[in-house]
Amino acid sequence: MQLAVVNAAQRDSELVADLAAKGARLHETKMVGITGLPATNQTRHREVLRLRRLKANLMAATAYQGLEKVLEPLLEESGGWLPEEWAQRKPRAIKQVERILKSAGLTADAIMAHTLTESLDQFERIERMIAMAEARRNAALHELERHRAVLANTLRPTVEQIEEAEFEVVDRNRPKGAGRHD
Repeated sequence: MQLAVVNAAQRDSELVADLAAKGARLHETKMVGITGLPATNQTRHREVLRLRRLKANLMAATAYQGLEKVLEPLLEESGGWLPEEWAQRKPRAIKQVERILKSAGLTADAIMAHTLTESLDQFERIERMIAMAEARRNAALHELERHRAVLANTLRPTVEQIEEAEFEVVDRNRPKGAGRHD
């Protein structure tokens, strides 16, 4: 069997090989898509990252509530202004909170622990949303892999047949019929 080989062109993630009617079985143009990660996977990944950022931002935004719970037993009088100014990142309030925590043998982890307990329902909901988004992403990747395996199994015999065939390089600039000795 002899096959005609010509230059292939690539456009918009498609490999286009115009196989001239040199062989009876290669009489039409074949197109094969070649891409990186599918858009659905990128979208699913962005969704997971967005939810993780949401969780981190919720922790930061509600940290003052955790601080209120930590300070409650440590202060003799109400420190109502301290959590608010600490949340606003005022240096005076930050130093005072650090001093109070140190004198009680606590760290910022105590604030985060109380923050978590204050907003546990919201954190659990976000965690469930992250788990569902990751499950959807994993299912999409599994399905993509399954489709790729089916495509590979379908194309393998054709590739093997082409590899075993004899090839003739066709000069595109040569006029039709010139130099043929049939």
